[in-house]
Amino acid sequence: MAKAREYVGTPFHQQGRVKGRGLDCIGIVLCVGEDLGLQYRDGRPIQRFDYMNYALFPVLDQMQAEAEKNFVKKDLLTMKPGDILTMRAPHMVHHMAIVSELQHGLGIIHAYGAVGKVTEHLLDARWTGRVAGVFTYSGVDD
Repeated sequence: MAKAREYVGTPFHQQGRVKGRGLDCIGIVLCVGEDLGLQYRDGRPIQRFDYMNYALFPVLDQMQAEAEKNFVKKDLLTMKPGDILTMRAPHMVHHMAIVSELQHGLGIIHAYGAVGKVTEHLLDARWTGRVAGVFTYSGVDD
C-alpha cells in the first residue's frame, strides 16, 4: 500500500507506466507489483510493461479474464489493504484499483481518467458497488 501511494498524483495516461509522468489503472497494479518484486500466479515476475495490448475501453470482460488468469482470486468479504480490485465503469469491467486503508475505512488507489491522475479516496458504497473481483498478488500472505 505504501508503494502504491508513491504513485498518487501521477497524471493519467493510457498505457502509461512511469511514476510521475503517466499511468493508467492497469499500470499502477503492474508497477507496484514490479517495484515489490512480486510474481504472477504462474511464477513469472511482474513487469510494468506487461499487458500493453488493449484499447482505452477493453472489450467484454478481457480485463476480468486476465486478472483471474494472473492473480489469486479472493472473496469480497476477505478484502484488505494491498489487494487488487477489478471494477465496472460503469457496467463493463475495465478498471482496476489497489485497496488502501484510510482513517475512516478502506480506500482505493487508482489511475482515474475522470480526475486525470492517480488518486486515493474512500471505497464508499458507490465504488464498492462497482467491484467485480478481488485479487491478491501471488505469494502475498494474508
